[in-house]
Amino acid sequence: MVPEGHFLSYTGRDKGDLVIRMPVGEHPAHTEAHINPVPVTVGLAAEELPPTVRDAQVPVCTECRDRARLILHALSTAAEQRGFTVGPAKQESRASLAITAHGTAFPLFLAEGSIEVLDVDSVQYSWQRVTARTTQPSHQLELSIESAWAHRGRRYRWGDRQRWRLEDTLPQILREIEQRAQLDRERQLARERQEEQTRLDWHAAMDQARQKLLDANRRDVLRDQVEKWHEAVRVRAYCDALEQHLVDAPAGEADTCAVHEWITWARSYADRIDPLPMHPRIPPVPRASPEELRPYLGGWSPHEPKRR
Repeated sequence: MVPEGHFLSYTGRDKGDLVIRMPVGEHPAHTEAHINPVPVTVGLAAEELPPTVRDAQVPVCTECRDRARLILHALSTAAEQRGFTVGPAKQESRASLAITAHGTAFPLFLAEGSIEVLDVDSVQYSWQRVTARTTQPSHQLELSIESAWAHRGRRYRWGDRQRWRLEDTLPQILREIEQRAQLDRERQLARERQEEQTRLDWHAAMDQARQKLLDANRRDVLRDQVEKWHEAVRVRAYCDALEQHLVDAPAGEADTCAVHEWITWARSYADRIDPLPMHPRIPPVPRASPEELRPYLGGWSPHEPKRR
């Protein structure tokens, strides 16, 4: 039931919680026999090494320094043969060098382990018992990739053991770099696709908001025209009724003149507010500001493709 491109790994068999993970890639046990070894050229002098390797930080003892540089040289050569780029690491990272695969840089740290031994120099007399302890280089080298949260659960450290030496694990390191780079590339493409979809959704929301604002503006104009037309119709109907009233119930000359003056102004007012004589048409598209669009965006920002 394990999906293609993944494998199961676990920790905690002997003690603690049993943690089962499903990393991306192929199980090391299935690919170990198919990995081509990375040859390490022995006997190269320091001046024969490329500057990236010769100037790399290798915090190891003097006895292991030549071996450490030869390991870095072999790893760099094999990485370049795979199309990767090898260069110096950032000074603040304290890494030995960095291998860039598919646009992602992976700092590599080469270090030497230490062991604890009795400190015989801590006693002044031969009859004293040695109890103080000190550390000294173990002559066991270790190479690690920077442990990042994005690759949590993946192997990141290789070193000398009883059954193998660090040189034997160089193909595994290159394979891990390639798999991490591929995983980072897939994640980057997924992020780009998501960002592009977000931009498309935002532009669609902006277009809909502009249309909704346009409809709202036209609706307001239409309602205003209808209300003014209704008012003009009512005013004219009132004027007609008022004139008919003068016919049915004549008034004095002064009152009749005053009524006709009022009717004249009322009809003039009705003509001014009546939209029909002005041949109403679709109003021009208003210039919408971001804040005017905000109520119609459904939670989108009117300034950038982001949710509020």
